[in-house]
Amino acid sequence: MDRGSSELSLYLLAQLQDDMSTGRSPLIILSQRTDETIWSGERIRQVADAGLGELIQLDSLAPQEVRTLLRSMEVPALERMSEDIARYTGGNPLFVVETARHLVESNTLEGEFPAGLPPPGRARSIIQKRLARLSPEAFRLAQVLAVAGVDLSLEQAAAVLETSAERLVSAWREMEEAALVRGAWFSHDLVGEALLAELSPSIRGLLSARLARRPTQA
Repeated sequence: MDRGSSELSLYLLAQLQDDMSTGRSPLIILSQRTDETIWSGERIRQVADAGLGELIQLDSLAPQEVRTLLRSMEVPALERMSEDIARYTGGNPLFVVETARHLVESNTLEGEFPAGLPPPGRARSIIQKRLARLSPEAFRLAQVLAVAGVDLSLEQAAAVLETSAERLVSAWREMEEAALVRGAWFSHDLVGEALLAELSPSIRGLLSARLARRPTQA
């Protein structure tokens, strides 16, 4: 949903308000990613409270659902890679489709799922927009996590960034709100790959050296 369709939908909802009470109005389905701000949470609640709509929060696809989606594409190699694709995309349907398209168009379906696959197509643009909204401290924390390639405690990340773990709490929360992390790791591997693709060799080398000297977890 872009701003133009958002304004049109509000106009249509207002015009159809009387018909909606009788159940005779057409069904209007609007979709919006959680990181977009075209419709604020308050606006959505107002529409729902007025009885003009219902909010349905869609979750990521489970691994078996990713397999079902890939099976429908009728490319056996994609279904064989379903577990890797599910992990790489975090079950985001758009990212699954974009990744599958890239694998087919680049003729990389032979053998194992490729290592270090940069985010393909629209997936890259979406992730870059989310990363661009982060504060400098949250962005640096995301870079450290990407270079580490494994779960890090805030204490370990703080040692690498030469700051306090307390200061990184809000940075981690910021990444959670941007749907970039889930639990102790990125919400999907594409985030880490997008960060690594834009990271200069000098910064990557510096972070790698600091990570090698980081204190181990108790």
